[in-house]
Amino acid sequence: MRFTTLAVVVDNRAREGFRSCWGLSLLLTGDKTVLFDAGPSGEELLHNLSLYGQNPADIDLFFLSHSHVDHSGGLRALQDAGFTGDVIMCDRTLSSGDRERTAEQGLQQPGMGLIAIRLESGGLWEQSLLADTPVGRVLLVGCAHPGLKRIWEVACTQEIPFGVVGGFHDAEPFPDLGQARLLGPCHCTKQREAFRKDFPSSFLDLAAGDRIRLDSEAL
Repeated sequence: MRFTTLAVVVDNRAREGFRSCWGLSLLLTGDKTVLFDAGPSGEELLHNLSLYGQNPADIDLFFLSHSHVDHSGGLRALQDAGFTGDVIMCDRTLSSGDRERTAEQGLQQPGMGLIAIRLESGGLWEQSLLADTPVGRVLLVGCAHPGLKRIWEVACTQEIPFGVVGGFHDAEPFPDLGQARLLGPCHCTKQREAFRKDFPSSFLDLAAGDRIRLDSEAL
């Protein structure tokens, strides 16, 4: 399965009409629909989803990068609004069926053309997501607490990602990121301007309300 668009639903900044808040949520659409993180509250999440025309009941999977409230706080509101799909937690997998798996560090495959990169750092589990698209795999990161370079290196054991989008936290640019054709640092990224300076051709200045087409005609 492949995803053809990536939308920023929740971010610290927002385009006109969208609401901003300290948090992150990204929406993958294509053969299936996946919501990556849920921001800190349902109010902003549901408002911005509605501007994209996205019904929570039509989301197939919710993927949580880590347990901090700025990424998980909107999940209950999402479920109250009609979402009944599977939930992939950072430390375990829950579903509408009976299965549950405890997280293991490394690569996991939840299906739907997705690969989870689960890493532990300082007692905190965080997972990033590799998603298949027509232009290659795109890497989504929540806050990159285990280190963006470490996450990147694990992702590259599969293939070099076409792009990286999400919260880069306190990571600084490193040369290997020059292999990506799309860089979208947002949310908690402290060195946004350094990434813009070092990778001007791939840098995207993202905010809630931005949608990226992930096909050969658009990029």
